Amino acid sequence: MSIGVLYYLTGDNSSALSYLQKAIDLSEKDDEIIYNNLGLVYEDMNELEKALSIYHKAAELGIKKAKIHRNIGLVEMKLGNYSDAIKAFRTVIDEKPTLYNQYVNMLKEELHATEDDDIVEELQLLIRKGVTSADLERYDNVVVDILMKHNLQLADDYKNLALAYENDGQYDAAVIYFYEAASIDKKSTFLLNKIGIISARLGNFAESESAFKKALKIDPNDKGAKLGMKMLMQGRE
Repeated sequence: MSIGVLYYLTGDNSSALSYLQKAIDLSEKDDEIIYNNLGLVYEDMNELEKALSIYHKAAELGIKKAKIHRNIGLVEMKLGNYSDAIKAFRTVIDEKPTLYNQYVNMLKEELHATEDDDIVEELQLLIRKGVTSADLERYDNVVVDILMKHNLQLADDYKNLALAYENDGQYDAAVIYFYEAASIDKKSTFLLNKIGIISARLGNFAESESAFKKALKIDPNDKGAKLGMKMLMQGRE
């Protein structure tokens, strides 16, 4: 962890900016992680447009796309730019940890780190030709699938995309991704209540009731689910 990040974590944003800028000036290669950290500081200072510009610079350097586009999407949400937030969060979902994506990211990270010209040439050739099934035969795709099903960060990414769709008024898409998130994070009453609310808005009252009942099974005192069930009952009277 860099000194700049330590200053950021302790709330000293002025010192964090100073050290992160020095790190950029001294770095032989542009490093997307340094730019990403710099964006975090500006976001914490509520300089959202500046943060967004720096996050996009980090994304252009392009290895850890999911991490950076997640931050881009969250800032776009704060700015009320929901269509741009949707684009960013969809990029995050596209980078979810499939075996193919993990392999390609491994090649790109090695290319970024190495200074050996022969290795650089070999890695560039591998990336240009594309990853084949033969390249992946040594890995176990079942393990990746299992890890992905238990990846709460992936659930959070689906939730963020769903919230962006909801705020943009695209309720059909929103409920799909709330379901995706809930399939991973099975204990979240927040996600189930969102499914209940949006399903009712779309006129799918059976699905709405089912979601609220699942939330109450997890937490019988959940206020959102109780209110949702009450409103459904009143609608039937």
